[in-house]
Amino acid sequence: MDLSINRVAAQAVTAATKKSQAGSDTPVAHGVSSGEDNVDETSPSLRVNDLKAAVTGASGIDQEKVHRIATAIRNGQYVINPENIAKRLLAAELR
Repeated sequence: MDLSINRVAAQAVTAATKKSQAGSDTPVAHGVSSGEDNVDETSPSLRVNDLKAAVTGASGIDQEKVHRIATAIRNGQYVINPENIAKRLLAAELR
């Protein structure tokens, strides 16, 4: 599960970075009013808010993997390996 959350966070960082780079051609100085309601799209607080929204909105569930497993179960092709499950449970408990 931790890997899923890390992947979602990495995707959020990538998306926020691309978004901030797209607006970096005309940066607005922090704390300087130009008389218009311009927002500095590269400000750290906006990037953090974008990251928070992306991570909060993400389920952390790999829908493609869920679909593959569900299909394999329906087709009788999903093999359960109790030894592997036991090893992973023990490894998780020993962390």
